[in-house]
Amino acid sequence: MLILTKNDCIRMAEIFPDLNCSEVEQKVWGTLWVKASYNSTLNRLFFSDEEDHFIEDDYEIEIDFRGDNSINNVPIVYERSQIIRSFAESEKMSLIDFHVYDDDSCCLGIFPEYQWQNSVHFIQSKVIPFFYWQSYRRMHGYEPWKALSHGKLGFAEGCCEFITNRKEAKKGCNRNQPCFCGSGKKTKFCCGK
Repeated sequence: MLILTKNDCIRMAEIFPDLNCSEVEQKVWGTLWVKASYNSTLNRLFFSDEEDHFIEDDYEIEIDFRGDNSINNVPIVYERSQIIRSFAESEKMSLIDFHVYDDDSCCLGIFPEYQWQNSVHFIQSKVIPFFYWQSYRRMHGYEPWKALSHGKLGFAEGCCEFITNRKEAKKGCNRNQPCFCGSGKKTKFCCGK
Protein backbone atom coordinates (compact mmCIF):
# COMPACT_ATOMS: atom_id res chain seq x y z
CA MET A 1 0.00 0.00 0.00
CA LEU A 2 1.29 3.43 -0.93
CA ILE A 3 1.21 5.95 1.92
CA LEU A 4 2.43 9.50 2.34
CA THR A 5 5.49 9.94 4.53
CA LYS A 6 7.15 13.03 5.92
CA ASN A 7 9.93 12.63 3.33
CA ASP A 8 7.31 12.42 0.55
CA CYS A 9 5.80 15.72 1.68
CA ILE A 10 9.23 17.39 1.82
CA ARG A 11 10.17 16.11 -1.64
CA MET A 12 6.77 17.01 -3.04
CA ALA A 13 7.16 20.60 -1.84
CA GLU A 14 10.39 20.80 -3.86
CA ILE A 15 9.09 19.17 -7.04
CA PHE A 16 5.44 20.28 -6.95
CA PRO A 17 5.41 23.59 -5.06
CA ASP A 18 1.73 24.25 -5.82
CA LEU A 19 0.59 20.99 -4.22
CA ASN A 20 -0.16 20.72 -0.51
CA CYS A 21 0.68 17.53 1.33
CA SER A 22 -0.65 16.23 4.64
CA GLU A 23 0.93 13.14 6.11
CA VAL A 24 -1.70 13.10 8.87
CA GLU A 25 -4.68 13.27 6.49
CA GLN A 26 -2.91 11.17 3.82
CA LYS A 27 -3.96 13.69 1.17
CA VAL A 28 -2.38 15.83 -1.52
CA TRP A 29 -4.31 18.74 -3.00
CA GLY A 30 -3.76 21.90 -5.02
CA THR A 31 -2.57 22.84 -8.48
CA LEU A 32 -0.77 20.20 -10.53
CA TRP A 33 1.21 21.69 -13.39
CA VAL A 34 1.54 19.45 -16.41
CA LYS A 35 4.66 20.44 -18.32
CA ALA A 36 5.60 17.59 -20.59
CA SER A 37 6.31 16.44 -24.13
CA TYR A 38 5.39 13.16 -25.76
CA ASN A 39 7.68 11.28 -28.10
CA SER A 40 5.41 8.99 -30.14
CA THR A 41 8.36 7.06 -31.59
CA LEU A 42 9.62 6.08 -28.15
CA ASN A 43 6.08 6.05 -26.69
CA ARG A 44 7.42 8.02 -23.76
CA LEU A 45 6.57 11.19 -21.86
CA PHE A 46 9.39 13.65 -21.10
CA PHE A 47 9.18 16.34 -18.42
CA SER A 48 10.68 18.99 -20.66
CA ASP A 49 9.82 21.11 -23.69
CA GLU A 50 12.58 19.56 -25.81
CA GLU A 51 10.43 16.90 -27.47
CA ASP A 52 7.45 17.26 -29.79
CA HIS A 53 3.91 17.82 -28.52
CA PHE A 54 4.89 19.97 -25.54
CA ILE A 55 1.95 20.85 -23.30
CA GLU A 56 1.81 23.20 -20.35
CA ASP A 57 -1.47 23.02 -18.49
CA ASP A 58 -2.74 22.93 -14.92
CA TYR A 59 -5.45 21.13 -12.97
CA GLU A 60 -6.81 21.42 -9.45
CA ILE A 61 -6.50 17.94 -8.01
CA GLU A 62 -6.87 15.97 -4.81
CA ILE A 63 -5.21 12.62 -4.13
CA ASP A 64 -6.48 10.44 -1.30
CA PHE A 65 -3.82 7.98 -0.10
CA ARG A 66 -5.96 6.41 2.65
CA GLY A 67 -6.14 2.69 1.94
CA ASP A 68 -9.69 2.40 3.29
CA ASN A 69 -10.97 4.75 0.57
CA SER A 70 -8.97 3.37 -2.34
CA ILE A 71 -9.47 0.63 -4.86
CA ASN A 72 -6.87 -2.13 -4.46
CA ASN A 73 -4.98 0.17 -2.08
CA VAL A 74 -4.16 2.53 -4.96
CA PRO A 75 -4.58 6.26 -4.23
CA ILE A 76 -7.74 7.88 -5.60
CA VAL A 77 -7.17 10.96 -7.74
CA TYR A 78 -9.90 13.61 -8.13
CA GLU A 79 -9.95 16.38 -10.74
CA ARG A 80 -11.46 19.25 -8.74
CA SER A 81 -11.17 22.02 -11.35
CA GLN A 82 -13.77 20.19 -13.51
CA ILE A 83 -11.92 21.05 -16.72
CA ILE A 84 -12.46 17.51 -17.98
CA ARG A 85 -16.16 17.57 -17.04
CA SER A 86 -16.67 20.89 -18.85
CA PHE A 87 -14.90 19.62 -21.95
CA ALA A 88 -16.94 16.40 -21.97
CA GLU A 89 -20.16 18.44 -21.72
CA SER A 90 -19.05 20.80 -24.51
CA GLU A 91 -18.29 17.79 -26.72
CA LYS A 92 -21.61 16.15 -25.72
CA MET A 93 -19.71 13.07 -24.59
CA SER A 94 -19.99 10.92 -21.51
CA LEU A 95 -17.59 11.75 -18.68
CA ILE A 96 -16.51 8.10 -18.53
CA ASP A 97 -15.20 8.44 -22.11
CA PHE A 98 -12.58 10.71 -20.56
CA HIS A 99 -11.85 8.15 -17.81
CA VAL A 100 -13.51 10.22 -15.09
CA TYR A 101 -16.39 9.07 -12.88
CA ASP A 102 -19.38 11.13 -11.73
CA ASP A 103 -17.68 11.96 -8.41
CA ASP A 104 -14.74 13.45 -10.41
CA SER A 105 -12.43 10.57 -9.45
CA CYS A 106 -10.11 9.60 -12.27
CA CYS A 107 -9.59 6.16 -13.75
CA LEU A 108 -5.84 6.15 -14.23
CA GLY A 109 -5.91 2.62 -15.59
CA ILE A 110 -5.27 -0.72 -14.02
CA PHE A 111 -2.17 -1.15 -11.96
CA PRO A 112 -0.58 -4.55 -12.49
CA GLU A 113 2.86 -3.17 -11.78
CA TYR A 114 2.35 -1.76 -8.25
CA GLN A 115 5.98 -0.70 -8.40
CA TRP A 116 5.82 2.91 -7.28
CA GLN A 117 8.75 3.86 -5.11
CA ASN A 118 6.84 6.62 -3.30
CA SER A 119 4.03 9.14 -3.76
CA VAL A 120 6.17 11.44 -5.92
CA HIS A 121 6.92 8.54 -8.26
CA PHE A 122 3.18 7.72 -8.38
CA ILE A 123 2.39 11.32 -9.42
CA GLN A 124 5.13 11.36 -12.04
CA SER A 125 4.41 7.93 -13.51
CA LYS A 126 0.57 7.81 -13.32
CA VAL A 127 -1.02 11.15 -12.47
CA ILE A 128 0.87 13.48 -14.81
CA PRO A 129 0.56 11.14 -17.82
CA PHE A 130 -3.19 10.91 -17.17
CA PHE A 131 -3.59 14.68 -17.17
CA TYR A 132 -1.19 15.11 -20.12
CA TRP A 133 -3.44 12.71 -22.06
CA GLN A 134 -6.49 14.79 -21.07
CA SER A 135 -4.87 18.09 -22.11
CA TYR A 136 -3.61 16.67 -25.38
CA ARG A 137 -7.03 15.28 -26.25
CA ARG A 138 -8.71 18.57 -25.37
CA MET A 139 -6.19 20.71 -27.30
CA HIS A 140 -5.69 18.51 -30.37
CA GLY A 141 -8.97 16.60 -30.63
CA TYR A 142 -7.48 13.12 -30.44
CA GLU A 143 -5.58 10.87 -28.03
CA PRO A 144 -1.77 11.03 -27.95
CA TRP A 145 -1.75 7.27 -27.27
CA LYS A 146 -4.47 4.60 -27.19
CA ALA A 147 -6.15 4.36 -23.80
CA LEU A 148 -7.37 1.04 -22.42
CA SER A 149 -11.04 0.15 -22.72
CA HIS A 150 -13.41 0.42 -19.77
CA GLY A 151 -14.35 -2.39 -17.44
CA LYS A 152 -13.35 -6.04 -17.83
CA LEU A 153 -12.06 -5.54 -21.37
CA GLY A 154 -9.71 -2.84 -20.08
CA PHE A 155 -8.47 -5.18 -17.33
CA ALA A 156 -7.77 -7.86 -19.93
CA GLU A 157 -5.97 -5.39 -22.24
CA GLY A 158 -3.88 -4.05 -19.37
CA CYS A 159 -2.95 -7.46 -18.06
CA CYS A 160 -1.97 -8.71 -21.53
CA GLU A 161 0.06 -5.55 -22.09
CA PHE A 162 1.81 -6.05 -18.75
CA ILE A 163 2.56 -9.70 -19.46
CA THR A 164 3.85 -8.85 -22.95
CA ASN A 165 6.04 -6.03 -21.60
CA ARG A 166 7.47 -8.33 -18.95
CA LYS A 167 8.32 -10.98 -21.53
CA GLU A 168 9.94 -8.38 -23.76
CA ALA A 169 12.00 -7.23 -20.82
CA LYS A 170 13.02 -10.89 -20.28
CA LYS A 171 11.86 -10.72 -16.70
CA GLY A 172 9.67 -13.72 -17.26
CA CYS A 173 6.01 -14.14 -16.45
CA ASN A 174 4.62 -16.33 -13.71
CA ARG A 175 1.32 -17.38 -15.18
CA ASN A 176 0.53 -19.27 -11.98
CA GLN A 177 0.22 -16.08 -9.94
CA PRO A 178 -3.24 -14.64 -9.20
CA CYS A 179 -4.50 -12.59 -12.14
CA PHE A 180 -4.03 -8.84 -11.91
CA CYS A 181 -7.69 -8.20 -12.68
CA GLY A 182 -8.61 -9.46 -9.21
CA SER A 183 -10.72 -12.42 -10.37
CA GLY A 184 -8.91 -14.80 -8.00
CA LYS A 185 -8.04 -17.13 -10.88
CA LYS A 186 -4.50 -17.86 -11.97
CA THR A 187 -3.26 -15.54 -14.73
CA LYS A 188 -3.05 -18.43 -17.24
CA PHE A 189 -6.75 -19.19 -16.76
CA CYS A 190 -7.88 -15.57 -16.88
CA CYS A 191 -6.41 -12.50 -18.64
CA GLY A 192 -3.24 -14.37 -19.58
CA LYS A 193 -5.06 -16.68 -22.01
